[in-house]
Amino acid sequence: MIRVVVVGARRRRQGLGAFVARFFSEVGAEVCGVVGTSQKSAEEAAAALLSNFGLQTRAYGDLAEALTAERPDAVAICSPYELHREHLAITANAGCHCLCEKPLWWEANVDERAARTTEIAAEFERRKLNLTLLSQWPYTLPGFYSLYPDLEGRTVESFRMELGPVSHGATMILDAAPHALSMLQHILGSGVIVDYTPRYLNRDRTDVELHFGYQHTSGTAEVICNFKTTPEAPRPAAYALNGHGVQRQIHMSNYELFLEAIHGQTKGTKIKISDPLGLIVEDFARKVTRQELGQPQALTEGVALLEVLYEGAR
Repeated sequence: MIRVVVVGARRRRQGLGAFVARFFSEVGAEVCGVVGTSQKSAEEAAAALLSNFGLQTRAYGDLAEALTAERPDAVAICSPYELHREHLAITANAGCHCLCEKPLWWEANVDERAARTTEIAAEFERRKLNLTLLSQWPYTLPGFYSLYPDLEGRTVESFRMELGPVSHGATMILDAAPHALSMLQHILGSGVIVDYTPRYLNRDRTDVELHFGYQHTSGTAEVICNFKTTPEAPRPAAYALNGHGVQRQIHMSNYELFLEAIHGQTKGTKIKISDPLGLIVEDFARKVTRQELGQPQALTEGVALLEVLYEGAR
């Protein structure tokens, strides 16, 4: 059994910390501590975990204090991304594996983000620690291919993704684009962005469409991302490979997840899928147990790609 500390287990923004804590518990990990921006907020998070999921844990207002007291195997960083770099440094220094909410880190007015990301990832690798980005959408691909079996194994020439973040303006890109980028990196491997054109579709900048090419070793895929501000859950989510798409559906009463085919002969067919957030938590816990490392190059490339998309849409 691994022991985990979760940073940011309240749903103050659109955070997933409470659900990450629950999924760690469900895969047999001990969530030994939660960390908030203050002792009071941490106690509120711990109380909510107990009330909602029957999960009993200790509360801390400081990450370094929590790691000294609990000596966990891993840390799940689900705090606001402006705090990630500080929390990543503390986690690595304590010798803990790390599952980090996307984006890996982001701060305004910082130069050489890719170089700084390389330093962060290298420190975890040097200490033989797993650093994984909490990017769960690739875990839905088996469901996608069960709806479109003829596409499995084919070259992906086009990719489209639609998401509904709660933010607006360029911040939508920080919130939503890492999901699209993680899919492109997973499906096509390393790549660079070419011919990038961002376009806001309304004056209040709550609807943006990004057009670009993802140039990789085998060619260039055409990519379109549409992000539209959506304050209330369930938020829209859909993607398509080579013009064949699925949309996510959530039954809010019991939080069951489905993928529905929206093109081709299987249009209208729905399949139930496991929550991809739970799958990535389970996969991370397994890798920690096996002492498997993450993919530092992909993390650096992901931040560099995100920077291109964000800066171009400011």
